[in-house]
Parts: sequence; C-alpha cells; structure tokens
Amino acid sequence: MSFRFRELEKADLDKVMEIENASFTEPWSRNSFETALDAEANHFIAVENEGTLIGYAGIGVAADEGELLTIAVEEKHRKKGVASKLLEYVLIFAEEWGLWSIYLEVRVSNEAALKLYRKYNFDEIGKRKGYYTNPPEDACLMQRVI
Repeated sequence: MSFRFRELEKADLDKVMEIENASFTEPWSRNSFETALDAEANHFIAVENEGTLIGYAGIGVAADEGELLTIAVEEKHRKKGVASKLLEYVLIFAEEWGLWSIYLEVRVSNEAALKLYRKYNFDEIGKRKGYYTNPPEDACLMQRVI
C-alpha cells in the first residue's frame, strides 16, 4: 500500500463524512469540518491510496501547543498502518511548527486508539468525566511532549 499525503480540502468532505459517520458514534458535522478547515489555527491532512482518500487527521494549534482534533481511517484500510502514518505526519508537523506538546481526548473504551497513542509516547494525564454522550463515557486525556 502506498500513501500520499496532502492538505485536506473542502472538496474532500463528501468522502470525509462517509469515513467520519462510519467511525464515530458522535461524528463531526459537515459544518464543523467546514468551519475547522477555515480556521487558520488548524491543519488538516488527507491520506490517499491509489488516488482515493482513505483517512484524515486534524491538529489545532494554540501558541506552542497542539490538540489532535480528529483522526480517522476508512474501515477497510484499518490495521494496515494508515493511522500510524497519519499520526507520524502530525508529529512531524508539530515538531516543524515548534510545538512543545500535543493533547488529545479519546474514549476510555477505545483500546485500538489508546494502543496507537501509547505506541507514539502519549501519556495519560487525566480523565474528562462524562465527556462523551452517545453513549455516555469518560474521555482519557493524553499528552505527548515533542
């Protein structure tokens, strides 16, 4: 599988919404993506395989800190290293921008995501009680110092 990374664009949102809705019980709305893509403080990455968008990630930047806003991979391309490559790309971006850390929230039950973040040296630094509503669940707050 060969990957190509590029900036995510509004023209990608039909495919993004397919992946988003299939990946999350509380997906972002199309309007949320449009707003986030317009914000100067955000950077969104698309990953393609053979010309087809198969995943994306977004990072928000505030001063010298980043927040992983979202990361998702089309179901048929999961467990093939795509999320790892996306996260590696985000970490390179963070380093190039001079960020000192990246934060993220993840469902406490999302073992696959927790395993991925731990692999890339994110540490659990707290919990956000009742952060998710559909279904109700706490979030694990994680941080990686760059």
